[in-house]
Amino acid sequence: FNNYFFAKACWDSSLNVAAGISRYCRDYYPAQASAVNNIFNSLFTEFQPAPYVIPEPGRISRLDSIRMSGRAMLAKLDGLLQISRDTIEALRLRRIKTYIEFSSLYAEAFQSGKKAGLEKLVNYSADHPDQDMVLMYPGYIRWRLEEYLNQ
Repeated sequence: FNNYFFAKACWDSSLNVAAGISRYCRDYYPAQASAVNNIFNSLFTEFQPAPYVIPEPGRISRLDSIRMSGRAMLAKLDGLLQISRDTIEALRLRRIKTYIEFSSLYAEAFQSGKKAGLEKLVNYSADHPDQDMVLMYPGYIRWRLEEYLNQ
């Protein structure tokens, strides 16, 4: 998804992001385009609103927003996965779900600053090897984040 929009933005300085997201959803999630478009809009406006910042200790309101919007999007995705009849579309829906689950754990980990949060991130990645298109590798997660999550 990021590569798709990055490539578009590199060549089209007048890229209409909302129209691009709608087109992306129609192309990649044809049976569920409207619902997935709503999920992406929630992702960008509620779950990770601009400007994106790493949740910091003491900013509970930001974490509460992530929790609430994350739960709502995951519930919608679970519903879509139950009715999806296309294996490719279901795989793509699971990738969105993985991204939201991992991002939620990431926010929780940074909110606490504790090593236990790092372990949850590493374990989540290790437990989802089929999602390597979405997740960083467990060893990279540990290497990249251990200096921040060490309490």
